Amino acid sequence: MGVRILGVETLSHEALLMALSKLYKSDFMQPHCYLVYDVLYEVENTDVLLKFSPDNAIESYLLTWRGPLVSSVHVWGSSCRELLNRMAVEPLKPVYVELYSEDEELIEGIATRLMELGFKRVELRKFHDMVCSEETFEPSDNERLAMRLTTAHAELFRDYMDSRNIRLTAREAHDILSKMHYYGVIVGSEIVSTSATCIRLPEVCIVCDVYTRPEFRGRGYAKAVSSAVTRRAVESGAVALLSVEVNNEPALKLYRGLGYRVARTRPWIIAFP
Repeated sequence: MGVRILGVETLSHEALLMALSKLYKSDFMQPHCYLVYDVLYEVENTDVLLKFSPDNAIESYLLTWRGPLVSSVHVWGSSCRELLNRMAVEPLKPVYVELYSEDEELIEGIATRLMELGFKRVELRKFHDMVCSEETFEPSDNERLAMRLTTAHAELFRDYMDSRNIRLTAREAHDILSKMHYYGVIVGSEIVSTSATCIRLPEVCIVCDVYTRPEFRGRGYAKAVSSAVTRRAVESGAVALLSVEVNNEPALKLYRGLGYRVARTRPWIIAFP
């Protein structure tokens, strides 16, 4: 795990930080917000390979984050094809490779590399990146149903995740609720719907893990929790960002109703062990 640098013989710590800051300020959407957040807060789970130009600017990178349930890889930049043979993710859990180019040769090269690493099934999908600001935000009338989930809800959270076939230990549930800002709807003694922020930076918050138990769908719960998470983001002065598959019409309708708009559409490669 850690940061590796190509293209320059020596680079000071200050120069590295300056290059990261300049890149992030040029565009704080994905993937640069992931790069900055993971280097700052998830370095123990992160491997990043940076390709520098002769003038000490970041021109490409390969960012790998290894989570407890899935791994994610971001492939960005003008010379990112040169980095593919250095991609190293073990086929022990699904991996989501997020791309920022429609280059067919790059897509084919990544798919080939994943198969070489031992993944059994590789799928190409398209996702919209959607953005919501304080000016466009339209809160749900049912937002009052959502409440912040804390470590006191860890056992309920474990049961909720178990219903999704996601097995968590007590420690993992506690750590997730400590690190991520989850909002949920609780009916009786069950968490039935959640939304969360997986990244929080001053300029941007990434919204994730929007899910409702099937038997509780159609009641506005997903919109309520997503509204609560979005409000927390935009009232802090950040913009809220999320990604949704292009053919997921119910989710697109939900997010548009909250004031989200499509900023761009890009390919993802999802690989399964």
